[in-house]
Amino acid sequence: EVPPLRERPEDVRALAGHFLDDMVRDAGRRTLTEDAMLCLLAYTWPGNVRELLNVLRAAAAQTSASTLDRVDVQRALVRLGGAGALDGLQPGSDVLAAALDAHRGNLSATARALGIARSTLRDRVRGA
Repeated sequence: EVPPLRERPEDVRALAGHFLDDMVRDAGRRTLTEDAMLCLLAYTWPGNVRELLNVLRAAAAQTSASTLDRVDVQRALVRLGGAGALDGLQPGSDVLAAALDAHRGNLSATARALGIARSTLRDRVRGA
């Protein structure tokens, strides 16, 4: 029996590298910035290894850049996990702040980019 990914965060880096190597044919060569990797490491992975693969695929699909950054990963996490994905990030992570910074504080643009309702984003910002 293999323990879930949330119990073995040390495997996230190796698995992400493996999945990115496997995606070369479909999405082109992609790498992660260290900030993007830290975001992956901070996530609790309730969906296990398949969720990690799906997040990387979604992040790669939404940009033509060869390097996936923190915002790409955060956007993919929220789109795939909905607003609940924000709960999957450990305390101290700055998902909302990074997304808001990327959109210069515009709540509507940030909510669209994250794939969540503006009201959900507004509630998260107020509660943060």
